[in-house]
Amino acid sequence: MEFIQEIEPDIEKPIIIAAMQDMGNVGSIVINFINETLGTKTFRTAKTLFPTYIVDRGGYIDLPEEQWEYKHTDDLIIFGGGKGQPQSNDELNMLCQDVIDVAKKYSA
Repeated sequence: MEFIQEIEPDIEKPIIIAAMQDMGNVGSIVINFINETLGTKTFRTAKTLFPTYIVDRGGYIDLPEEQWEYKHTDDLIIFGGGKGQPQSNDELNMLCQDVIDVAKKYSA
């Protein structure tokens, strides 16, 4: 798993909302709604190193990029949305630990 810090937001003690895609896709729907409604900005991205699946498009394949974004407003950090799930328990643990580390970094 790769973590990319795009910018360093100037926020202190934000509220953090984190959700992953689930069977009903409810977590991603909620995260996407919040991001669109509040006009959040991406500041950090988590990406898998290898594609977990391919999509057969009738003669050619598509390798979807799986990533999850940290977005922010002045007093809020939103994590999640994206597509897919971490590839292994180790990746899931790394992703969850990163969410905890980001929360600690910004004193959430």
